[in-house]
Amino acid sequence: MIGSPMPCGIVLAKRSNVSRISVEIDYISARDQTISGSRNGHTPMMLWAAIKSRPLAEWRRKVRHCLDMAQYAIDRFQAAGIQAWRCQNSITVVFPSPSEPVCNKHGLARSGGAAHLITTPHHHDSQRLDRLIDDIIQDLGAVTAPAGAAMSAA
Repeated sequence: MIGSPMPCGIVLAKRSNVSRISVEIDYISARDQTISGSRNGHTPMMLWAAIKSRPLAEWRRKVRHCLDMAQYAIDRFQAAGIQAWRCQNSITVVFPSPSEPVCNKHGLARSGGAAHLITTPHHHDSQRLDRLIDDIIQDLGAVTAPAGAAMSAA
């Protein structure tokens, strides 16, 4: 979502917890405070630059849009009788896995009978999400609700 040129992430931890995993590395004469020495020096700088490239209000708008679209997806699924859910403040929506052709068509990851979608800020409206949800509703044989019926939050 942030737009770093390579995959990277952030882990926030209390200083007391960081010190619990910190180990002395003799060949560099320094303490390693990363999770299993996992961090290189470039990705944190690229991530910081990407975060600073936009004002805080724009990041808030993007996150709110993603959360609204995730709730929109859940509302559409549930209106069609499909048990969909997400954790609080998550943009990942989990639902029963549709057939392999539908998963392949939309690039859905699935595991243990469930699939998921992740809402992203570059989808400015619900058109692509509606096509995905329509295909899943049809595939799972659920009672369809009109597209846009729960659109008020999006």
